[in-house]
Amino acid sequence: LSLHDALPIFKRELFELVDEIEDPRIRTLIVYRYLNRMTFEAIADKMGYDLRWVYRIHKKALGEVDKLLNG
Repeated sequence: LSLHDALPIFKRELFELVDEIEDPRIRTLIVYRYLNRMTFEAIADKMGYDLRWVYRIHKKALGEVDKLLNG
């Protein structure tokens, strides 16, 4: 399986994972960062948050994803 072939599978699985996250800020950040490939600065601007707040949300997002993946 090549990287080119695996990317659509990864995106589909990521969307399914994102759907399981309750906090809309976390869902939005994950989509912007990992599906739209936006910088944290662009995400902060788009979401209307301070850059430090985006980093905090990202840390929470990683924790949520870890919980979902590892039970």
